[in-house]
Amino acid sequence: MGYQKLAGVLMIAGFVLVILASFIGPNEVYSAPDSKTRLEIIAQNQGRWQATNLVWAAGSLVTAVGLLFLTLGLRGQQSPWLLYIAAAVFAIGSVAWAIYLYQRIGDPAGNLYTTPAAPLSLVFAWATLAGLALYGVAFLQGSYPSWLGYTLLVTMGLLVVGLVFLFDVVYASFPPQFFNLLTLIVGIIALRQ
Repeated sequence: MGYQKLAGVLMIAGFVLVILASFIGPNEVYSAPDSKTRLEIIAQNQGRWQATNLVWAAGSLVTAVGLLFLTLGLRGQQSPWLLYIAAAVFAIGSVAWAIYLYQRIGDPAGNLYTTPAAPLSLVFAWATLAGLALYGVAFLQGSYPSWLGYTLLVTMGLLVVGLVFLFDVVYASFPPQFFNLLTLIVGIIALRQ
C-alpha cells in the first residue's frame, strides 16, 4: 500500500473515531443549561466522559498522521515545502486538541464553557484552519482535483468568518467534528488516487 492509500485509510479511520466519540457521549453535557448541571452529568457518566475524550483525541491524532502520509505521498508531485508546513501546522493543532481533551478528563469544571476557551482549544481551532487552508493551496498546485483545493480554501475562509463574527471566539463554540468531515473527503480522494 502506497503512502496516499495509507493516508486515505488513516483519515477515514480518524473520521470514524471522532464520530464514534460523538456517540459515546454523554452529549447532554453540551446542551445542559448551566455548569452545575454539566458537572453532575459528567459525574454520573464518568466512564463515558473519559472514553469520549480519549477516542476523540485518538481520532484527531490518527487524522494528523494520515495527512503526514499524504504529504509524503505527494512530495514529488506538489510543492513539498507547502505540504510539510501544512502537515506541521495541522499536527500542532491535533496535538493541542489531544492534550486539551486529556485535560478535560481530569478537570471538567475548567473546560465547560464557564471561562474563556482553553488556549489549547484555540490553538487547535486556528492551527487546523491554517493547516487545511495550506493543503487547499497545495492541492491547487498539484495532481489532486482543483475542486478539493477550492473546497478547503472556501470552507476555511467561511469558518474564519464564522469563528470571528458568528461564533463566540472567546469560547470557541463551534463543532470541531466539521474539520474531520473535510479530512474524510480528502481521505476518500487519497484512496482513489
